[in-house]
Amino acid sequence: MQHSVSPYTLRCFNSAYVDDQPRIFHDGTSSQHYMKTNNISGYDLFTMLEQFLRDHSAYTTVNDDKKMMYAITGLEVDQAARTLSGYINKGTWGVPAHIQDANGEREPYAMSHKQAPMIAHYFYFSFPQNEQAAVCVFHNIGNHGIKTVFEEEFGAAFKAELPQFTLQYNPMQYEEIYNQWRDAQVRRIRVNKFKKVESDRADTISEAVGENTHELLIKVKDGRNSTLSKFFTSGTPERNMVELMEAEGSDVRGEFILDGKKKTLRIGASRSAKCDILIEENELPQENGLLRRLELHTYMARLVADIHSRIYR
Repeated sequence: MQHSVSPYTLRCFNSAYVDDQPRIFHDGTSSQHYMKTNNISGYDLFTMLEQFLRDHSAYTTVNDDKKMMYAITGLEVDQAARTLSGYINKGTWGVPAHIQDANGEREPYAMSHKQAPMIAHYFYFSFPQNEQAAVCVFHNIGNHGIKTVFEEEFGAAFKAELPQFTLQYNPMQYEEIYNQWRDAQVRRIRVNKFKKVESDRADTISEAVGENTHELLIKVKDGRNSTLSKFFTSGTPERNMVELMEAEGSDVRGEFILDGKKKTLRIGASRSAKCDILIEENELPQENGLLRRLELHTYMARLVADIHSRIYR
């Protein structure tokens, strides 16, 4: 399964509040009606979220309306740095199924419509003191994420205490990440669902292994002349190459290097409005399909530090 992370800023809006020193946030929004997260009418958002997470670490919360359940595990709190991290184990139910062992080592067994596989997603929150925006990063596995759990479940607990305020999760945009990485050098390009395999060879492959998909890996010896910005500039060879591959239904992503740091990003038109940063299969160590906690935590912490350097002036 494809692993990725999605960064957001978290802000608290109150139309009745007026900032006496308004400024413009990194995304162009005025700070006029946003309060510092450590002083929301005497409440500290960091403390409120910490208490919510501790409360939901003791048991599994079941939401019958949404047929969803979740539990917090492995919560870590750094009071000095004002960070919160851990796992949300989340699952949905409603349809019975049979669990089949891929290796055939166990007999299949039934899963009722009231049971759900609980998938662990990592989260990381940072609440700098006296700032009007916190930063959070959520771990996604395939198309499954946890932003909605925080938005709805913690949002309800927040509203119960402060009904006049609204929490806003604002996705970091691709352009915000790309602007900083525009001069990054390409290291390799990976084309998933690659279609340009000669028909006779494709037939031979299909005869041998049955239905299959192809992946093209392009290793670039010297990427100094092919920077990220060129893949989004109309008329460049880089842009023309991506458009040709996407026209065949391929998913194109690139690995880029900037100041010794590596980042993998979609470089085609298929990228979404929010910035989902892809984690390639060999980028972080895995154990049984799950990313290892220490390395994932470090990855997220570095990403948050990078975001801090750009949004806090």
